[in-house]
Amino acid sequence: MNATEGTVLSISNLSPTVKAVKLFVQSKDFTFKAGQWVDFLVPNMKEVAGYSISSTPKRLSDLSEIDLAVKFSDFPPTKWIHEECKVGSKVGLVVGGDFFYAPQPATSCRDLLLVAGGVGINPIVSIIRHVSDLKNTEDYCLPSRVVLAYSARTFDELIFRDVISEVVANNVEMKAEFFITQFSDKGLENSGLVKLSTNQRLDRNTLASILHNEFTNVKNIDCYLCGPSSMIDDIDRILLDLHVPNDQIKYEKWW
Repeated sequence: MNATEGTVLSISNLSPTVKAVKLFVQSKDFTFKAGQWVDFLVPNMKEVAGYSISSTPKRLSDLSEIDLAVKFSDFPPTKWIHEECKVGSKVGLVVGGDFFYAPQPATSCRDLLLVAGGVGINPIVSIIRHVSDLKNTEDYCLPSRVVLAYSARTFDELIFRDVISEVVANNVEMKAEFFITQFSDKGLENSGLVKLSTNQRLDRNTLASILHNEFTNVKNIDCYLCGPSSMIDDIDRILLDLHVPNDQIKYEKWW
């Protein structure tokens, strides 16, 4: 595996279970599309982990940086990030995955429905940031409506909620809704422009309401889904039942 070297610039807590890792990548040959992941190679460790990139291609181009958000597990590379990784650590990176959003110049564009569960927000937040980055680029046809539905167990696990709120505030065509599956009154008063629902899952009624109220034509929507396997299977089935074309539903599952 021909990996590109990345150097850890910072590591911090995004939530009680998720670490944010910022990496400097010097090589100009290293590129990615919004939504893709990297194989993450720790020196002297045989196991390889895959983590979705949460930052944008523009950030890599401008600053030579990428961001990851990694939820704790006992898998050796992930455990290393949470317990041993430090500023200056060197790792190997290999871009992969066919789950990405990369609009082409002068092509017809569809609206976007983005659905994320838990740390499945990583590629989704990269996509919504990328749309914002391209907004002033005349060469690209961009969606006239972008809606994000983001579900997590608790308010603290809604990572990137401040980033999402800022992007939505700066882009009138964008809207986001947060869903917490456990009952809580935390965060209800400080979710800003983003609607927050507690003790609620992304079920058929919720998705039907989003499609009906936010989009003019379900045939003109590209849907990007990322989260736990069981959740994505359910959302995929619901969207098909609501007449979203199968080839316009793109997803990435994690186990």
